Amino acid sequence: MLNTVKLTGSIPSAPTAPLLSPRDPKNYIYFTNQYYTINGNVQVNLTQLFRIKPFDHRYNPYIVLGMGRMIADLKTERYFSYPVELDNFNFYIYNVGLANKIYLTKSFDLQFSAIFTGSQSPFIDLIGFNTTDYDDYLTCCRGTNYGTK
Repeated sequence: MLNTVKLTGSIPSAPTAPLLSPRDPKNYIYFTNQYYTINGNVQVNLTQLFRIKPFDHRYNPYIVLGMGRMIADLKTERYFSYPVELDNFNFYIYNVGLANKIYLTKSFDLQFSAIFTGSQSPFIDLIGFNTTDYDDYLTCCRGTNYGTK
């Protein structure tokens, strides 16, 4: 799976208190991160794995597990320090989530999912990048599938 995402963030007003460090999160005006992820994911059907019968045959829950790489281009603007730019910064990510397919007809279904992505880097937003506090995010998705079965 190949994804592309652009993340942006900003701090609404200038800090009023003196900053302890140029890397203090209050020092940031904004950041942007245009990143690409390359993932391998496995979907495990829970009804088949645990041999349970769902309350309705149209519902089909899954667990999503995976890992991959993130390639990020980061830029920040700060109040009291130099801007930071990192191009083509690579690190590992992992995915854990839940998905559910709802079969409406033989050829049409809906899919809903919530996937947590953890990273091996604090560089997704470049805030507090001098720490070992790694960045994570949650992605919620919905989709449709149509085709003959």
